[in-house]
Amino acid sequence: NNEACKLLLTIPGIGLLSATALYAAIGDITAFKNGREMAAWLGLVPKQQSTGGVPTLLGISKRGDTYLRTLLIHGGRTV
Repeated sequence: NNEACKLLLTIPGIGLLSATALYAAIGDITAFKNGREMAAWLGLVPKQQSTGGVPTLLGISKRGDTYLRTLLIHGGRTV
């Protein structure tokens, strides 16, 4: 019944479990500046460190919600 969950369901690879889990974990999406910030919070992208304008990508930290990350990875694989 939630509008935010209905919008999340329109994304390919996001099902009912993923949509409700994302909404429950994040709540207010305006807390993140962009999508990469949210992905880093979930532990989906490598840690980035830049010096002198040259970005260096480090390993994926896998910090964050393991259940949510697993749902998103499996949803991405199905797409």
